[in-house]
Amino acid sequence: NGAVELFYDDSKKFETTSTGAQVSSSGDPVFTITGSGHAQLNLTNTSGSDHCSINFGDSSDADAGEIRYTNSSNTLHFDTNGTGPRLSIDSSGHILIPNDSGKLKFGTGADLQIYHTGSHSYIDENGTGILAIRTNGTEIAITTVSGESMGRFINNGAVELFYDNSKKLETTSSGITVTGSVTETSD
Repeated sequence: NGAVELFYDDSKKFETTSTGAQVSSSGDPVFTITGSGHAQLNLTNTSGSDHCSINFGDSSDADAGEIRYTNSSNTLHFDTNGTGPRLSIDSSGHILIPNDSGKLKFGTGADLQIYHTGSHSYIDENGTGILAIRTNGTEIAITTVSGESMGRFINNGAVELFYDNSKKLETTSSGITVTGSVTETSD
């Protein structure tokens, strides 16, 4: 009914406690799993609790980071500073950023950013180059969520612009076609 302690060179490295086990080191602690096949570390919760987690931090901030699996939603969460998930991956493989000010940032200087402000969604290209949207498919279509056409960019073909799902302007091999009236204004 007591602790088990393991020492190396007269320095305690491992001990059991009433809540589990603790690895100690005066330097950088290392926990190594080796095997000739697939080496794995399994975290299994047998108490009926909904999640298992790995926590990161130091003695002054034990809640600096956490990787947590929630069984009921089958979701892997990445948390920082004890504030809940900053990024989650759900069972369908969707990556979720549950924070309206959170951004996906790409590149050394975060040159490409994709984010939502709570009111609007943005794709920002802040680098020195261009933002290129490319396809090997038949077209690039810009539509509303309900499926109304706003613009179509057809590979090796026309560009079509719509107003309220009605085509108004189309490029052709000989120029442009306009449906409806053309209004000219001066500066």
